[in-house]
Amino acid sequence: LVDRKLRGKNVLVVEDVPENQLLLETILRNHGMSVSLASNGKEGFDRALNENFDVVLMDVQMPIMDGYTAVQNLRNQNYEKPIIAMTA
Repeated sequence: LVDRKLRGKNVLVVEDVPENQLLLETILRNHGMSVSLASNGKEGFDRALNENFDVVLMDVQMPIMDGYTAVQNLRNQNYEKPIIAMTA
């Protein structure tokens, strides 16, 4: 049941640790989702605004721009899609 709801969704994973990126990408792809990666909040902010994602998974602590700032900036740009915060 869960797979049917998630299959085909386009997800942006914003995470700076390569091992965490690989883990999340593997899990999400195994559930039929399309996964794109960003390595910091600035890259995630830019990709979220310029590409079509169903949901953004946003790490909280990252270099260049942290997740809090990236989410605040997205909301200030009227980004209304779901953003899920992640932290270790």
